[in-house]
Amino acid sequence: MSPWKYTLLTFALVLLPATELQAADSEDSIFPFHQLDFPQAMEKADSSIKESRFEDAIQYLNAALDANPGNVDAVNVYTKRCECNFSLQRRARAFHDAAMILSLDEKNAFALRVKGEILITRNQIKECRAPLQQAADLGDERAKSLLTWLGPENPRLDELLNQANDVLKHANGELDLHKALGMYETAASMNPNCPDTTFGRGKTFEKFGKFEDAIKDYTFTIANAPDWSEPYLRRGLLSMKLGRQGGADLTQALMNSDISDEERLTRARQSLEKGDFEKAIDDAQLALWASTDFADGYEISGMAYLKSGNVDAAISKFTEGIRYSDTFDHPRFYRLRAQAYEQAGRHSDAAADRAKVEHN
Repeated sequence: MSPWKYTLLTFALVLLPATELQAADSEDSIFPFHQLDFPQAMEKADSSIKESRFEDAIQYLNAALDANPGNVDAVNVYTKRCECNFSLQRRARAFHDAAMILSLDEKNAFALRVKGEILITRNQIKECRAPLQQAADLGDERAKSLLTWLGPENPRLDELLNQANDVLKHANGELDLHKALGMYETAASMNPNCPDTTFGRGKTFEKFGKFEDAIKDYTFTIANAPDWSEPYLRRGLLSMKLGRQGGADLTQALMNSDISDEERLTRARQSLEKGDFEKAIDDAQLALWASTDFADGYEISGMAYLKSGNVDAAISKFTEGIRYSDTFDHPRFYRLRAQAYEQAGRHSDAAADRAKVEHN
């Protein structure tokens, strides 16, 4: 493995899971930062950075910005704070710092490279190329390495992935799955590091029942795009299906998501109405992981299972709705479960649930 690939892979693995570290315990944690003037704050920030006390360094850099309303040397301050946030895996804050640098110096190679690198972790591959190319043109060696790692921008690859995703979404039997898998394999031969490729292939393996291969692809996808929520969700749900621990992945999927749980349920219902049952189930399941109080999550996921032909899973989900929802919601879940029982040919169970509806 070439040095730049090893460096990036090491960086990506270090980012997992993407949690913010606790503040370092030090005497500086109670220091009156607001009393410092700009030179004092910068001196203490530099000292803290040398000792890898990044929490303290950020406090001093904040104090330097407060003491420096005229923006004297602001680019230097934001650069140091960006580096500290990046070291603490606070990529959203680092991204903001990079944006502040670029607002003051639009040709700052460091900020352009950080912006591109963080966009990679969000699986915004198309968007990451422009800032990385600008940074590379300005001489940033890491940006050059990242562009090499990404491989050439290839419209044919994008087209192939779109076709593979479409085949997988509408797959009707094993033949379609083989077709999708072949297309993902071809895409992987063109760019083995593309997160969309390994994620799509992982979903195909999961549909085939090749769960270990699926988990392997989801893990590789996470290493290359650690801020993308979907591979954490798929790996977490699959791990739990296999009787393993998957809660940490689901929690990370929630942390990486940029929408609220209510918005996620709305999107799940929209997916259900459009016939995108897999997406409906994923969103509903993630909302339920955030809180079992979302009664709509049980209904949406149950109906998605029912309409996609997985009657047993639908019955299980409606049963969970009865177990975890408020009493006033029970009649709708008995009604839904009765519908599922009928579809499964369990007519006596369906009749019993309908009787419970009438009783309530």
